[in-house]
This record gives sequence, C-alpha cells and structure tokens, in this order.
Amino acid sequence: MPTKSIQPKGFAMNARTIFSFIIGIGIVIALVIIVARLSTTEPGSPEERAQAVQALRDRVDALQKQGNPDAAIAVYDEIIRRFGRDDAPNVREKAAWVYPAKTSILKEQGKDEAAIAACDEIVRLFGNDEVPKVREKAAWTLLGKASIFRKQRKDDASIAVYDEIIRRFGNDESPEVRIAAVWAFGNKGQVFWRKPDAAITVFDELVRRFGNDRSPEVRKSVVAALDIHKLYPLLSLRKDDAAITAYGEIVRLFGDDSSAKVRYKVVETLNYKASIFLEQGRNNTIIAVYDEIVRRFGNDEASEVREQVVRTLDNNADILKRQGKIGAAIAGYDEFVQHFSNSDSSEARAWAAWAFCGKAKTLQEQDKPGAAIDAYVEIVRRLSNDNSAEVGQLAIQALYYKANILRGQGKIDAAIAVCDEIVRRFGDDESPGVRDIVEWARCNIGSSPAKKKSEHTEGTNQIAPAPSVR
Repeated sequence: MPTKSIQPKGFAMNARTIFSFIIGIGIVIALVIIVARLSTTEPGSPEERAQAVQALRDRVDALQKQGNPDAAIAVYDEIIRRFGRDDAPNVREKAAWVYPAKTSILKEQGKDEAAIAACDEIVRLFGNDEVPKVREKAAWTLLGKASIFRKQRKDDASIAVYDEIIRRFGNDESPEVRIAAVWAFGNKGQVFWRKPDAAITVFDELVRRFGNDRSPEVRKSVVAALDIHKLYPLLSLRKDDAAITAYGEIVRLFGDDSSAKVRYKVVETLNYKASIFLEQGRNNTIIAVYDEIVRRFGNDEASEVREQVVRTLDNNADILKRQGKIGAAIAGYDEFVQHFSNSDSSEARAWAAWAFCGKAKTLQEQDKPGAAIDAYVEIVRRLSNDNSAEVGQLAIQALYYKANILRGQGKIDAAIAVCDEIVRRFGDDESPGVRDIVEWARCNIGSSPAKKKSEHTEGTNQIAPAPSVR
C-alpha cells in the first residue's frame, strides 16, 4: 500500500500559522509593556517631569503656609500616583521626597497610623530602587516610623523596625544609605538603656559592623551615634566613670583614623565631653580633657582638626583664668605658640599669633600693661615678614591693642606713633576687618605732623573711640 507523502504546501501553511501565532503573542506582550509604561510614566522628557514634580512640591509649600494640611497631603498623593514609578531616576528622587514631608504632617495631626502606613508605602516603592538617593529616603523614612513607635512607648515595635533597617540597608553599597543603619543601631541602643547590658551589646555590635567601614562618612557617623546615644545618656544618669571610659574607647578606636573628618568628630566629641563637665562645675576634669586634646591632636596634619584644638586652647585658658590660674593660662598660650609659630601653613601661623594675642590680652586684664605691650610688640615682630591675610589681620589687631594700652596710660604721642605704623603698614588693605582699624588710626593722626600737633596738645589725653575688634 503506497504511503502518503507530506505535502509541501500544507507544511508551509502550518509554519506560517505558527509564526503568526508567535508574532501575535509578541505584539500582545509589547502592548502590555507599553500600557504599563504609560500608566507609570507621564508624558514629556525627564527634565519636564522633574519640573512638574517641583511645581507640585511648591504647591504643597503654599498650601502648608495657608494652614491647609489635608489639601497638601492630597497633592503629595498626586505626586506619588503620577511620578512614584517614573522610569527616570531624577524624577523618582524628587517624588521620594514626598513621604518624609507627608508623614511629618500626619504626625503633627496625631494620625500616627496613617503616618506609619505612609512610611510602609515609601519602603515598598523605593526600598529596592537602583538609585542610592532614593533608597536613602526609604531608609530614613523607616527611622521616622520607629520614632512613632517610640513616642507610643512601643519599644518592641521600634526595635523591630531598627532591625529591619540594619538588615535591609546595613550592607548597602551606598555610604549614605549605610549611615541610616548606623543611626538605627544608635537609636536601638538608646531604647535598651533600661537594660544597660543589652544596650552595651548593641553599641559593641555597631562598632564591630561599621567601626572599620571603608567610608569616612560612615565612620564619622559611628562616632556621632556613640556620642549622642551612648555617652550623653551615661552623663545624664551621672554615670561619669562609665562615660569617661566610653570617651576613652572612642579616642582609642577613632583617634588615629586616616580620615580628617573622623578625627575632627573625635575632637568635637571630646570638647562636648568637656562642656558637660563645665555644666557640672568640674573644672579640673575639664582641664584634663583639654590637655588630652592638645596632646593628641595639637600637631594633627589636618587644619580642620587643629582648628578644633584652637577652640580647646581658648576654652582651657578661660577655665584657668576663671580659677585664677593666670600663670597656667599664659603657659598654655605659650605652648600653643610653640606648636604652630614655625608651621609652613599660614593658617597655623595665624593661630600662633592668635594665641599670642590671647596671652597679651590676659596680661592686660591683669593690669600688667608693660608686659602686655611687650607681648604685642613680640607679635608684630614675629609677623612682620608674613604676607598672609590671616596673619596680617592679627598683626593689625596687636597694634590696635597696643595703641589702646598706651592711650590708657596717657601716652598719647606713643599711641599716635602706633597709629602711624598701622596706616603705614596696612593703609592699602581693603579687607573689612583691617579697613575699620586703619580708618580709626587715620582719625587719630590727621594728615600732617602739624595737624597732629594741633589736635593732640599737651593737655589732651584722649584719642578717638576705638572700633569694635574681636
């Protein structure tokens, strides 16, 4: 019996049918994608859509100023509905801003549950966004959610949120997002303060996880979080010994950090520690803290760190003078001059001159005008060949103070001679701090020797009032 052969025509028709079916499926999928895209992305370029979001945000600001929070929230919802899933990162970033502001309004209205729901919505929309700035908004919004639970005294719920932040964002590639996890640790530790051992465990974990983070900004946040959430409660509870130990731990861990920003934060934290002791009237303890700052950071290579040391020296001198330890205060100024006077940095040399000014003013306050004048003369001598603007301002201030001491002693001719020197050295300097003193000096010397003689006669014991100088 002959076999039935395959007909080429029928095979071709079947192939065309299958191909048409595949094409049809592809068209349907493409239409679905297009419809989805149209439903999430408004018409116009990304720049135009970003401008539209900004216009709506401006409208929100106006409504809030008018005292219409409900209308403002309605606009927030419109922003999210229209732009929350936009395909342009800069548009989503602007839209993500909405939720922190919206939750703030809801919290002010006492609508905590609605605020919590808004926080959950931003995390759902933006928690896994590809743009770090958008994820950062989600992470910080969760911190806001935890704060609501803390206000409601729902500690377990707040801790659960902090744990969620740490889990979701603690290993994020973006330092800005990881910083939110650092503060989650800090806040969690503070919640545990009724259980000190548990709190210490949290802070230890914070240091373990982020103390060696590759980002200086993250490490800086670790120092700040330890300061606010661990140290301040210890001091508030008058657990001073534990606080001092904790401060020492911060210095040990971060005092030699490779980042100037982190070291700056360490010095700032130590200065804050001293201010707490100041409130408690523990002056001797304060001085010990200041001595440690100067010893550890007085020669730091970063100018911003050394600037904190300058503030420390100023505070230290004030404390010593308040205790009547004038000799110790002056010795502190001398030590600082020794640190910075030969530096290659004009900024550091200016600090040395500033310390010399502090010494001279201290002598002046102690009614030792001769010693004060000697100090001002030494300042001018040291700065005579320094052309930097910072140093120049201190040199003219030294001459200014010297002239005023001479005036107070009734040595008008000598005071006018100093005014002459001010005009000669700084007469062409137009910077504001210098110009005021130069004009003051010109008022006192006139335009010629004859005028000086006529205006400052034997019986005159005054020169013009002095300008205000810091």
